[in-house]
Amino acid sequence: MSGISGIYNLDGRPVDPSLLAQMTQAIGHRGPDGTGQWIEGAVGLAHLLLQSVPESAGEKQPIANDDGVRRLTLDGRIDNRKELRAELGSKGFGARGQTDAELVLRAYECWGEECPNHLLGDFAFAVWDEAKKQLFCARDYVGVRPFYYHRAGGLFAFGSEIRALLALESVPRELNESRIADFLVEALDREDEESTFYQAILRLPAGHCLTIGPERFAMRDYWNLKAPRTLKLKSLEEYGEAFREVFVEAVRCRLHSSHRVGSTLSGGIDSSSVVCTTRELLRDELKEPLHTISLVDADESKCGETPYIQEVLRGGWVVPHIVRSDQVVNLEKEMAEADEPFEISRYFPNWFTFFAAQKAGTRVLLDGVSGDHVTAPYNYLSILIRSFRWKAVIDDLSHNARFYGEPVWNSLLGHGLGPLLPNPGIRFRQRMRAYRGTSPINTGLVDAEFARRTKASERFEARSRMAWTISQDLGTLHSWSFSSGILPFFFEQCGRVAAMRGIETRHPFLDRRVIEFILSLPLNIKMHSPMPKKIIREGMRGILPEVVRCRTQYAHPGRTFLKALLVQCGERFEPGRFRQLLVSLEGYVNVNQLEADRASWMGGGSGDVYSLWQVLNLAIWIDAQKRR
Repeated sequence: MSGISGIYNLDGRPVDPSLLAQMTQAIGHRGPDGTGQWIEGAVGLAHLLLQSVPESAGEKQPIANDDGVRRLTLDGRIDNRKELRAELGSKGFGARGQTDAELVLRAYECWGEECPNHLLGDFAFAVWDEAKKQLFCARDYVGVRPFYYHRAGGLFAFGSEIRALLALESVPRELNESRIADFLVEALDREDEESTFYQAILRLPAGHCLTIGPERFAMRDYWNLKAPRTLKLKSLEEYGEAFREVFVEAVRCRLHSSHRVGSTLSGGIDSSSVVCTTRELLRDELKEPLHTISLVDADESKCGETPYIQEVLRGGWVVPHIVRSDQVVNLEKEMAEADEPFEISRYFPNWFTFFAAQKAGTRVLLDGVSGDHVTAPYNYLSILIRSFRWKAVIDDLSHNARFYGEPVWNSLLGHGLGPLLPNPGIRFRQRMRAYRGTSPINTGLVDAEFARRTKASERFEARSRMAWTISQDLGTLHSWSFSSGILPFFFEQCGRVAAMRGIETRHPFLDRRVIEFILSLPLNIKMHSPMPKKIIREGMRGILPEVVRCRTQYAHPGRTFLKALLVQCGERFEPGRFRQLLVSLEGYVNVNQLEADRASWMGGGSGDVYSLWQVLNLAIWIDAQKRR
């Protein structure tokens, strides 16, 4: 991914070129193919280029419009180039060049602050409009491209990574304790769309734009995602054909590259669909076979994914790269140098995915992220109950117990009956907890006093009320799964690691056209039973190997790789060293609980490896901050 940064002195002071250069240097890994900056008076913009498409060869940003009144810096990829170019031309804003940056700048000239709604793709950009004396910034609808900013006094600064802002001495480094609490309390983690681990640095939420001027600071949600009108077709086969059409186009757009292309291949239906669609239908889009990256357990007898990976590879026209869990290396240096602690323990193995992709010479890496969102969030069970569809309720409960091992009563109470409780009943339960002094969240990992100080319980209750409101309508519920803070959080975490390796990640299942198609499906197509992801399975008939298309058992290498990493850091878990590790987290964590987890894990028991990972990660990171 490329990088952007900028400074706007709202009080009119000229931008110091050395400050903008420091910001650029801090994220220099994002610009292996060139850097550029533009400064005029109180405004400065910078760009770092990672070339990934032919059109950006030799590109120089920031760019100006014809009369030099507007300047743009873009980190992005536009997928609707042909349609956008034609529409702009018809309105008198034809682009002479071929770059995505020029198309985005022309779109701003044509539609002003409404321009993000006309763009398909992944993007974060800033436009300085001299005529209006304002800076306009936008981030793509699901937050694939990052955008961080700092605003204080007469300064507004932004960048693709937190470290770009920390390069400015005027940006305070005080840690955000509420964010640390969220990190330690799983029920809260990844919900906040704006905060970071630093009090003075914020994130522009996905699907939002921001306008800044001397007397104006306005943020708004430009992508107000709502469920479209329900698509009514005659059969599952027709729905499958319709899905295939939109999905193939989403994959095709993301194969457009000037460099070697790869894809993750876990053996699951989602990533296998990306690989097999490329191989069976779109191989002419590439100059060479697709490279695949797979993570597997070193003990193949314990790796449930290996047979499915091998089944996909058997079809040929791929160059496979297999990463085994016994190839894990110590990542303490990466943890210490990260902008923020890497929080999503299940996905931390992406570190090794990107290492392998870089070694394979790929610059573009597709994946199957968010294929799970094809199925509606499980609270749709309450909607089935409300409409007295008892057979569907029983079938779905049975399916959930069979596929995911969740007891029927847990599913029924948590996802079926819970959302049917009236909101006043939820508030009464919350008042009773407050009266008794009990917490609604499991604070086994976090220090109880710290949880109270950061109002973790209150924020959890607010989240519960919001979740209840959302769950009352299927369209709102399913839309929320795409527009909540979880997806951009994932992209920020993994995107930083990918950028360090010169990798641009692309996600076909999060193409806006795919999202809108999925939301248009009727409930019976989006339900878990009789088999999850039935629309993908039907659409991929004849493309996926049958054993993969019809698989019902799933595994994930995250826990295996996590254990392997903890083994690499084994010295840290010796009693004396572990106590020393916890010094950095004094007042944040429940030391006794963590000591018990450590002793259990070191003794070969089932200690909570996820808690140990969080503590190790957070302690190493905070200790590094104190030394800077």
